[in-house]
Amino acid sequence: MLKIEIFSDVICPWCFIGSKRIRRVIHDEKLDGIEIIHRPYQLSPRFPKEGRERPQATKNRHGDDHDSAGVPEYLFQEASEEGIGFNYEKIRYVPNTKNVHLLIERAREIDRANELVDLFFEAYFCSGLDLREDQLLIDIATSIGLTAEDVSGAIESPVHKKELVNQRERAEDFGISGVPGFLLDNRYVIPGTQSAETLSQILRRVLEKVA
Repeated sequence: MLKIEIFSDVICPWCFIGSKRIRRVIHDEKLDGIEIIHRPYQLSPRFPKEGRERPQATKNRHGDDHDSAGVPEYLFQEASEEGIGFNYEKIRYVPNTKNVHLLIERAREIDRANELVDLFFEAYFCSGLDLREDQLLIDIATSIGLTAEDVSGAIESPVHKKELVNQRERAEDFGISGVPGFLLDNRYVIPGTQSAETLSQILRRVLEKVA
């Protein structure tokens, strides 16, 4: 079994695209014996709980000269290839995603983590929903089988909080300093979002090595 760990954040558009793409390649090319695991990686762990308005957050990340209002056309094109429809005009805030990742860790206990990651991606990028809102997080988490008590327990869990720190350190140990980062077989790293052709070639080579 080839384990592919995807280090990502749900407010990262390339993570959304990359996660969809690698799964599409696996499906389309009928590559068997692969397990996908999403791992937490906060892009802005120092953001306040209330987050920041998107224009300011973009400038903080990319500098004052960056066009905080515009989104590159090629990003929409790449998303469209994976059946993703971005709605950036609806996104007003960039949240601190700590609680989101804590809920994903709790969902892992019922084997629904990947599904929850997808729902958070879609809520933020496709529907423009505000992931700072506690009730929204509860609604999304309970839709995959968690309870309201699970939600509050996850957010307060020292075990889950420690896992966020451990996985961040682990990513850095493998040289992953940005997302998405793909870790294959706990040995090989694919940085960033690659083309479907490149992913296919890499996956086939690695599958041969781990067979």
